[in-house]
Amino acid sequence: MKMGENPTRNKHWLDIGCGNLVHEGCVGVDIDPASKADVICDIEKWLPFQDNMFENIYCHNIVEHSKNIFPLFEEIHRVWKKWAIVEIIVPHYSSRYARWDLTHIRPFSYDSFTCYGGQIPGFKIVSVKLMYIGANNAILKYLLRIIFFVPYLLAFYMPRFFERFLCYLFGGIDYMKIMMKVTK
Repeated sequence: MKMGENPTRNKHWLDIGCGNLVHEGCVGVDIDPASKADVICDIEKWLPFQDNMFENIYCHNIVEHSKNIFPLFEEIHRVWKKWAIVEIIVPHYSSRYARWDLTHIRPFSYDSFTCYGGQIPGFKIVSVKLMYIGANNAILKYLLRIIFFVPYLLAFYMPRFFERFLCYLFGGIDYMKIMMKVTK
């Protein structure tokens, strides 16, 4: 960012923990000075923006690194407009991605975000989805869809049942996508 430049000008989306992949039209925020973020700060302490400034947020693969999630959610709540959309992606507890990074502090399950009755103070949970990660090869992707068709349906329509009885048997669930709306 150049001196005197306003990184938020004409941008209504925030990409928290963007690293080197800032989404188009977003203000990128990261703690790593070597990243391509527009703003460098520690997101667990504060977000250097005005109240009610952003319409939407991406928070991909960041929450599992947070020591205390609630102050982060309080800051997200502060800088977002009413009914803004927050998209969070975290590794599922049965995924290898939940365990391979030593900086991951906690794993997540379907009920991690729904255990408060669909409400985290200041947010309304819109959806929680278990996500399979596809293959790059078209033939392999087709074969995986055939092999995992029934487990995928169970994970999508009966996520608690799938987590309790089948997730380690069939595997394949790598991430969870949580969509929340900010309420004020």
